[in-house]
Amino acid sequence: MIYPIHDAEGGDNGGRASCLGGSPPSSLVLVSVHKSPFKSTWSKAQKRLYHRVLSGFECAKRVGDHVRVMTLTSSPEYTDIHRSFDRLRKRIRRLYGRFEYCCIKEHTKEGLEHLHLVYRGKFIPQKWLSDTWNDIHGAKIVWIAQLYTWKLAKHLGRYFIKEGVGRFWMSWGWVYRGFVGDWKVIVSKYGKFALRFWMSLLHGNVVKINDCFELHAPWIKFPKLLL
Repeated sequence: MIYPIHDAEGGDNGGRASCLGGSPPSSLVLVSVHKSPFKSTWSKAQKRLYHRVLSGFECAKRVGDHVRVMTLTSSPEYTDIHRSFDRLRKRIRRLYGRFEYCCIKEHTKEGLEHLHLVYRGKFIPQKWLSDTWNDIHGAKIVWIAQLYTWKLAKHLGRYFIKEGVGRFWMSWGWVYRGFVGDWKVIVSKYGKFALRFWMSLLHGNVVKINDCFELHAPWIKFPKLLL
């Protein structure tokens, strides 16, 4: 299950075509922290955000990654929080390596902007984060913590829905490049049962679309055929 500003939400269709035949997985993942996108009073944007956040959680759990939560406050003297976050992201990756995230923007009652993130990557000391964010954006107050139990994942996702204002973005590696296209293909094929097949895909199973087209997560490797 279950973290360049120009990182996109989607990407090219990540489907991998093959003519291997076979049948859909006999055992599907029936229990998930996902809230079904088809049974909710949320707006389309809220459903989309929740699906993206929880899909990243699923991937992190699948590969054994830790997920951490981060909040970055804003300063009245600095208006472009996106540019500041871009600089912070580059420094984090330069010093701590991989940093895959999903980020939402919140507007406070005081008219300031805060950023809430979930990310997959190494531990970042709070003092370093506070000093660096103060240097970049003029705001010292930050918060960072590890998600210690997957049972909190859906509650965190709902918190993101509550705090978000519709604008969110993520790095290519939060789930995998092209996953949005794969999700749309599964929805088109399986309708109200799409979530079950999506979960099956994220857990390493091949999802059959038709006789000559299958989807599989990019970390699944198939042996080469000898001609």
